Amino acid sequence: MNDQFRIVKVHISEIKAGDTIMFNGKQSTVCKNNIKKADFLPMSIFGDSFRSGTILVEKVLFPRWRNLTELTYE
Repeated sequence: MNDQFRIVKVHISEIKAGDTIMFNGKQSTVCKNNIKKADFLPMSIFGDSFRSGTILVEKVLFPRWRNLTELTYE
């Protein structure tokens, strides 16, 4: 298990600006300019719609200390 980060698979609609995702095998931070939404087109990140949401996005969670004894991933 990697203690530096965790990867969870989420729907594309759950990604927001500031999140880090795995894209083309690399960690990439998403900014608001990378997210495209239109009424008649599917949501896209970095120009990829992840097949209109049928493919889950790999979101990277980094550890954060809540107190001296509890480590959580956010």
